[in-house]
Amino acid sequence: MTTINVAKGEPGSFERAVAEAKKGDTIIYHVGTNCQKARHRRMAMGAYQAGLVILVKMRLSADGWFSHRAIRTKKPFHPFFEARDED
Repeated sequence: MTTINVAKGEPGSFERAVAEAKKGDTIIYHVGTNCQKARHRRMAMGAYQAGLVILVKMRLSADGWFSHRAIRTKKPFHPFFEARDED
């Protein structure tokens, strides 16, 4: 499993990382105390809503620094995804 850091990457780098990542790869999209102004925050949420990643955050220090991460799923995943018949 690979870790890809796009926290300081240009616009579009998060989308490319998701497209190239394999199941279990981790994409770091922000490091800091607050994710509200993260460059790739909206793209990460969109990828989560599409079922492409699971979002997690990892504490880096006791003073509130976190690493915001997106972990690539094998296939689109969503906890409320309804089963469909395959025809």
